[in-house]
Amino acid sequence: MPWCLGGHGTGARPEPVGARPEPAWLRRLHDEVHVTTIFVTHDQEEAMDLADQIVVMSHGRIEQIGGARELYDNPANEFVMTFVGEVNQLGRSFVRPHDVEFGFEVRVELRLADGEELLALVTREQAKRLELVEGARVRVRPRHSKVFG
Repeated sequence: MPWCLGGHGTGARPEPVGARPEPAWLRRLHDEVHVTTIFVTHDQEEAMDLADQIVVMSHGRIEQIGGARELYDNPANEFVMTFVGEVNQLGRSFVRPHDVEFGFEVRVELRLADGEELLALVTREQAKRLELVEGARVRVRPRHSKVFG
């Protein structure tokens, strides 16, 4: 028997209006009934938690199909990259905050000489060693970046 799971109020599970379905519950149901399930959501976190395959669409057009890790690590274009996680734009390059070289744990907001802002994450140890204080001058470089056509 085919199942159709929609948003809230479908009768699939009683919930208060506006409540978010628990992803683990939906995943267990999907695994128990052994049918292909299409779940439509605008919530990126929910899609990443639930789906084996995700279809990212913009204005009715498919931008990319893939697993969560594939979409995050290898986005097909600028739209997909900005849709599935935080990203900095440096000119034509797009860089994830964790790919700005120094590591992660402490959020560092940088302003480049041209006024462009950049977000980076550093370990507490690195922040302490670099003696980062507001207004300090530091050198940074992207570890990984993407340029889209």
